[in-house]
Amino acid sequence: DIDPLKAWGDKEPLSPESHYYLACALLVQGKYQEFMSEAQRFLFLRDYGESAVMTRYYMGQVLLYANGDSRAALIEAARCLSACPLMAEFWCLAGDALYSAPHPNRPLSIYRRQSTMVRERLIPKPSPWYDRAEELERDGGNNERAFGDRHSDLQSTG
Repeated sequence: DIDPLKAWGDKEPLSPESHYYLACALLVQGKYQEFMSEAQRFLFLRDYGESAVMTRYYMGQVLLYANGDSRAALIEAARCLSACPLMAEFWCLAGDALYSAPHPNRPLSIYRRQSTMVRERLIPKPSPWYDRAEELERDGGNNERAFGDRHSDLQSTG
């Protein structure tokens, strides 16, 4: 139920936290356009820190997988990478955005970088975004199946 979050935002419209938590709730509910609007409100009030970077990451996922806007998703991935260049998930988003762009052969080096980042983590953790470089090489550059799985992963959160 997001009514308490909306009430909080109405009571404190300049509170970045109210917009952040409402955006998160909308994302989980699969209300992607509402999420994007609320996320932009949050970023207008606070565009720094871990919450802002992760909000941009989730915006990039929605832009790419739900809206099909690879260019805008790549911009969000670049913003995330500028804040945290060792985050493998950000590299993976950039690779997926490049893959869905007109030049699908470009992301291989991005996916390789992502797999290196995962291997270098202090605490390795499995992820559905695992080694995409191996997938792309195994499929001979045709990663339609894997890319479609990422869209399904996003849809399943709603």
